[in-house]
Amino acid sequence: MFVVLKVYYTFKWNNIIISISQYLNELFETNTSESDLNGLEMAFNATKFQIELMNKYCIVIDN
Repeated sequence: MFVVLKVYYTFKWNNIIISISQYLNELFETNTSESDLNGLEMAFNATKFQIELMNKYCIVIDN
């Protein structure tokens, strides 16, 4: 799932990224007692951080 977010970012499909991110945030918020989701939440947060870094430091060249 998190690799898919990066692919969507690469192709600039922002509306899909926003909807998936909102869904995952809601999922993690409503299931805070589920310890099985802790690792997935950390991976999701790492993916969001990597996307932020790409936004800040990557130069995108449009054809």
